[in-house]
Amino acid sequence: MKTAAAVLVVFLIFNVFKKEDAKTSKAFPVETRPPVVEQQAPSTDGDSVQIPDEQQKPQPAIRYPVNANLSAEASARSAKVYSFARTMKLDPSINDELLKKISDSIVFYADKHNIDSALAAALIARESRFNPNAVSPSAAKGLGQLIDSTAANMGVSDPFDIDQNLDGSFKYFRQMLDIWQGNDNQLVMALAGYLTGPRVVKDCNCVPNSSQPYITDIINYAETISGGK
Repeated sequence: MKTAAAVLVVFLIFNVFKKEDAKTSKAFPVETRPPVVEQQAPSTDGDSVQIPDEQQKPQPAIRYPVNANLSAEASARSAKVYSFARTMKLDPSINDELLKKISDSIVFYADKHNIDSALAAALIARESRFNPNAVSPSAAKGLGQLIDSTAANMGVSDPFDIDQNLDGSFKYFRQMLDIWQGNDNQLVMALAGYLTGPRVVKDCNCVPNSSQPYITDIINYAETISGGK
């Protein structure tokens, strides 16, 4: 009888852990986009770096954004974005003149979509490091790293156009914020939705583990930009 009772206890404990595993291991595998880094140039010592075919394609010419007419207050916020952006390891094609115009445009389109400009700039910093020609391995494009379907839904015909991309990216992020309006974790859920797609976040009603470093980076960047001078 003692042996049978012991077997029963072990069986019950096993089932409790199995149920807990079922609760906590509901995985939603998502490929998190890593921060954009400067591409390594081919070496000259005979050991050349293998560059994927996609990266060998000619990059589109950078089209400067339309000059944003900013108020003095908005210009001060743009200056903070610009100051922060210059601390990042930028693509060599991003000169100071272009970076200043990108900073102005970030503030302009963030205001258009009622998004905090420091948060909007932090999103762009994490997605593309302010590179309007950035392309991810999953073919997300431009400053806000829009995939083709999202770009089309946001009315973006050219994701490498700075104005179109920022307008579309912030329009999409505004939708993410609106979806979780009233949620105590609105910002975190919205950022996870921007990265993984809102359906993934809705289905699990959680923030996938894979998106947590991404969210942390953006929040830290935004705090740095807000406190900048």
